[in-house]
Amino acid sequence: NKSKDMKETVTLLEQKNVNNLVSILVEKCHIHNWRELANSDASQLFLQFSSFKSLSIEMIDAWTDIAQQRSLEEIMLEILDKKESTLDLLRNKAHAGTPKDLALWKSIPSMLLEQVPSLFETEQLQLQQETTIKDGI
Repeated sequence: NKSKDMKETVTLLEQKNVNNLVSILVEKCHIHNWRELANSDASQLFLQFSSFKSLSIEMIDAWTDIAQQRSLEEIMLEILDKKESTLDLLRNKAHAGTPKDLALWKSIPSMLLEQVPSLFETEQLQLQQETTIKDGI
């Protein structure tokens, strides 16, 4: 499992090395967030880290894989107005955890609601709560 290998390797690096890695990512590679890392070419990154003998191309591939997973989650949360409970429902009940998965339901939204009936109920409850809060102010 790449993710597990990456975590184990990072824990082996000294804090100084981690700080140096981050500096290289930001200053030399111009990577400032998960999406930029997700869109990076691992072989190009590997060249920038040539002074780190303990790093392999496989490790950097794992970085980009992890960044791609994180980016997908960030994008989904943006689509869903930061509602993690809605993302959990879509992921677990409708197997729609990515924008591509969600797009497949576009032409059949009624079937999505059948698959995840609590999705509509959750949205209605949140809307009622927001309205109540606004009316109370």
